[in-house]
Amino acid sequence: MNSVNILEPAKDSLKWTIDFLIPLQMFSTFRWEIQRRIINCWDRPETMSRKRTLTKIDKETTGTELAAETATSMAAASLVFKESDSTYSSTLLKHAKQLVFSKI
Repeated sequence: MNSVNILEPAKDSLKWTIDFLIPLQMFSTFRWEIQRRIINCWDRPETMSRKRTLTKIDKETTGTELAAETATSMAAASLVFKESDSTYSSTLLKHAKQLVFSKI
């Protein structure tokens, strides 16, 4: 990626995505959306006309899989930034651990 000058844009994109996820783990309840029947739909949300239901994750509906996937994403991203931004990398790893131990 470095040889074709796309490493930094890719890291910027990854950081933008992960920065969106960080605040979610701080809420005691958060909502997420995915339905099996639309999982293969790759339309933009703005152009989709069908109703989509939200699932609430809280103490009764734990959302173990989603929490684990989010924590894994944060942990993996921490490796990407380990050498270039160790402070951000440590922050991501801290949030990943918090998410695992508070939601699962």
